[in-house]
Amino acid sequence: MNLKGIKNLLAFSGSFLLITALTIFLLGMNACIEPGPDKCPYQSDTDLVTITTMIKAEAEAANNENMSVIRAIFAPKAHIVNERDGTEWNDAVSHYKELFRDYDFTGAKNFDIKTFGKGITEDTAYFSSSNSGVYIKTGEDPVEYNNTELKDTWIFKKNADGCWVITEYRYY
Repeated sequence: MNLKGIKNLLAFSGSFLLITALTIFLLGMNACIEPGPDKCPYQSDTDLVTITTMIKAEAEAANNENMSVIRAIFAPKAHIVNERDGTEWNDAVSHYKELFRDYDFTGAKNFDIKTFGKGITEDTAYFSSSNSGVYIKTGEDPVEYNNTELKDTWIFKKNADGCWVITEYRYY
C-alpha cells in the first residue's frame, strides 16, 4: 500500500470513529434526558415532591374548575370512586366536567399527604390525604367539609413518558 492509500484509509477510519463516537455520545445523552416540562408539568427533584404537588394541584383545579390541570395530572382512564355513594368513573375528564357542572368549590385543599402501603416504588406510588373546603351544589346552601382522617387514597403510576399520573382516586 502506498502513502496515498494509507492517508485515505486513515481519513476513512478517523471519520468512521468520529461518527461512531458522536452517535454513542448522543445516544448516551438521550438516555439521560428526563421528560421535559411539557410532558411532565409537575416533575420535581423527587417523586415525593412531584406527587405531593399533584395532589395539591387537584384541589386547586377544583377551586378554579381548571380542566387543563385535571388532564395533566390524571391518566386518561383513571378510576375515580366516590366512596360516600359508590359512584365510579373510568375517565377523570368526564368526572370533573360533571362535578364542575353541578358544584362550585372554594378553599378546597388536600393536606396531610402521606404514603401508605408500599409507598413509592419504581413505577407505582400509594398516597392518602385529608381534605377541606366548601362546596355549593347548584341551588343549595354551601357545605363546609373537613375530612381530617386519612380517607382519600391516590394511586399513581408512571406513564409511557415516565411521568407520574393519577390512575386511581377514591374520595369521601
